[in-house]
Amino acid sequence: MKQELKILSDEEFHLLEKAKQEGKIDEFIIEEAELFRDNVYCQQNFHIESLLKAVRKEKTVSIFMYKNDKVRQASFSLPEAATKEDFERELSDAIETAVFNENPTFSLPKKGDEASDESHIPREFFLNTKEEGFEGRRINLKVQEWIQIMKKKIEEAEDEELSLKLNYVEVFNKLVKHRLRTSTQLDKVDSKCSGYLEFVVTAIDKKTKKETEHIVYEHLSDIDTFAFEPYFEEQLQFAKDSARAKAAKTFSGKILLLNHAVSDFFVPDLRPNPFIGHASARMKYEKISKYELGQEIISAKADKVTIYANPLLKGNAASTLYDDTGVSARRLLIVENNILKNFLASKQFADYLEVKPSGPMGTLEVERGKNNIKDLEKNECYSIVSFSSFVPDNISGDFSAEIRLGYYIRDGVKTPFKGGLFTGNIFKILESVHLSAESQEIPGYLGPKAILFDEGQIVGDDEE
Repeated sequence: MKQELKILSDEEFHLLEKAKQEGKIDEFIIEEAELFRDNVYCQQNFHIESLLKAVRKEKTVSIFMYKNDKVRQASFSLPEAATKEDFERELSDAIETAVFNENPTFSLPKKGDEASDESHIPREFFLNTKEEGFEGRRINLKVQEWIQIMKKKIEEAEDEELSLKLNYVEVFNKLVKHRLRTSTQLDKVDSKCSGYLEFVVTAIDKKTKKETEHIVYEHLSDIDTFAFEPYFEEQLQFAKDSARAKAAKTFSGKILLLNHAVSDFFVPDLRPNPFIGHASARMKYEKISKYELGQEIISAKADKVTIYANPLLKGNAASTLYDDTGVSARRLLIVENNILKNFLASKQFADYLEVKPSGPMGTLEVERGKNNIKDLEKNECYSIVSFSSFVPDNISGDFSAEIRLGYYIRDGVKTPFKGGLFTGNIFKILESVHLSAESQEIPGYLGPKAILFDEGQIVGDDEE
């Protein structure tokens, strides 16, 4: 792939080398990326309306200048079609503006460093064998297969009270080829495939004609191996339950998270879970993190938590071979039985704290517990299967998450509810967590499929 992926021209490379020789910059990093994307969109009548293909190539350059134990840095990006003059102008601007981004000095990884060594990586796991799928009609055929399943399952799921219809379906399939080169003689390549599925199912009450939309979105590691049929069956049931759901009531006690609610808890979309965020070397350097290496970070009343950063999971779309400075991937133990073992550290903040750089984050891997989900559900509790969003405060750990769908469980009977807020504090609530033995894996998360908190709270539409 090194020969195949070359987006930065020789003239542009020589401009960087010349700037280095003239002392205008000291080091540089070049990132070249080629993105292939297939997009299929279907109307509510199950007809494929559009099949779009796109290819985008771009290059990003980061420059570094060292002076008086300080480093100045800046970056710029350009599409492949940019001219030499465009590149020269952006480089000149970056050199001028780098003064506004000055930090204590740190070194870039270089060829031969322990940080850049890849001898431990099973590269055969990451050789992309699906690149040929972006030729021809592969995604079209896959979506047509899914459409037939949707038709059949929607007909089977309709009952005396509710009818179901599919509003739209959108499927992305993506391949990214990436190359990283540095002035410190690193030259690394990686490629990965990933997918995305989104659809809306509307449940219609046959008597009142009231419509309730159930919105579904799912990041996929591979559209070919994704178990679509059982997944779609489950989502149809959620759509029906959402149409019948009552408003949430205020509740304090056992709260059970299932499926996506668990992954959203451990890996929120917009920022890290504070339990992991405080293990960041940057937060430690900035004196925000309260963690200390080798010390317990949460006093457990129930299960203790063990977490790894694992960018080397075979087939997971979050896996990657190196970070944005060229530090090689490795499976890193972050927390073991609630004791902090390592900080998540880029090369910059690893140098500041005098620890080893951790490399790319990859997938958050949470060790399973010993509790069967059926046993966890025996308790009288509120079970949450999905949030509208889960965005805890990254410093305090406080959160207030709107519930998209959940179930009140009592004596084995599940009553659907929606709305209300799941509230609390990450650090406090994890003191009483029970982890399931069953696991799930999605892009970016591998861990328990269910977690039960002994001391949780839902704020509903009554304030009794």
